[in-house]
Amino acid sequence: MPDADPADDGGAAIAPSREMRLLLAAAMDHGERAQEAWASWLGAVDLDHLEQGATALLSLVSRNLDELRADPSGEGRVRGVHRQTWARNQLLWAAGAPLVDRLGEVAGPPLLLPATALLATYDGDWGARPLGRITVALDPAAVDLARGALAAQGWAVDHVTPRLLARTRAGLVERWQSQDRSGNWVTIRWHVLRQVSSAVADEQLRGAAVTTAVGSSRVHLLHPADALLERLWNSSGERSPGWIADAVQLARVLAADGSGRPAAVTRFAERAHQLGIQPVVRQRLELVAATLPDPAVVAALAAVREARPVAASRLWVVPGPAGHLGRAWAGHAAGQGVASGARSLLRARWAGRRLRYRGSAQRR
Repeated sequence: MPDADPADDGGAAIAPSREMRLLLAAAMDHGERAQEAWASWLGAVDLDHLEQGATALLSLVSRNLDELRADPSGEGRVRGVHRQTWARNQLLWAAGAPLVDRLGEVAGPPLLLPATALLATYDGDWGARPLGRITVALDPAAVDLARGALAAQGWAVDHVTPRLLARTRAGLVERWQSQDRSGNWVTIRWHVLRQVSSAVADEQLRGAAVTTAVGSSRVHLLHPADALLERLWNSSGERSPGWIADAVQLARVLAADGSGRPAAVTRFAERAHQLGIQPVVRQRLELVAATLPDPAVVAALAAVREARPVAASRLWVVPGPAGHLGRAWAGHAAGQGVASGARSLLRARWAGRRLRYRGSAQRR
């Protein structure tokens, strides 16, 4: 199975080799540092026998060719990889867009997850990095609707047994994977963060998402601060260090949001505390900073190290249904304010009720 999702093992992120670090620097750094990294990488590898994942990073290098002043032969190879990546990604999206649209019709715009969700972060460049597969996140209440959408659009549903449906509704299943007749893959995640099977956490992340268009499809995308959390947390087991480039790119987006310490950077750090994933996020961001010490990454790392839970996080210790509602509101309010967070929470609750009603009607 090509481009399979990494195992949901929650283990440590894989540190890149020296050659991969050089390639990442050539793709993401600037000026002399990028040029030196590119020259060192070319001198250290055989272009006909590259390490697994290196070819994928050449797509990112193509975006930095003006900085690298590459020789014609190397430039041709890089641009060729970019063209191939662009074509494969376009074919994948053409195959998956009808399913995304169908999910939107029956369950509301799905939450699109990386790598497809990072197209805007890479300036809309479909050749920046391989997508591999389309990944969306849905509420477990939409499980029956999702199965119907997969079947209607020709994606495999033989593995979706009654037991799997029941376990998914109960919140015990992390993801589904399906393939179409042309060999394209789609992953439906039932929890945005691996091994964080919390309806409250999912509600917070979905509640802060924004509606946008990818191609002609309407989807939800994570807030950039939440997208950075997703990349750092879900990076476990990924063979290609492309997630490190994603983290750097997202950190730059957060840093561009104002002067001093931007509100988006503060939001990122506070969200890590609220979700209880701050130690892992800090550890993986330290790995990113050691690989590419970009100022935006260093600023995000400092914020994570210094941040303390906001006052609203005290609601996490309140027992019972009132505590659940309070925790959900605290998550929605992070980075949005009290009023916007309350409106976001109401929208999420109303959408959840509609999904449960539609799913019950479909089962009947």
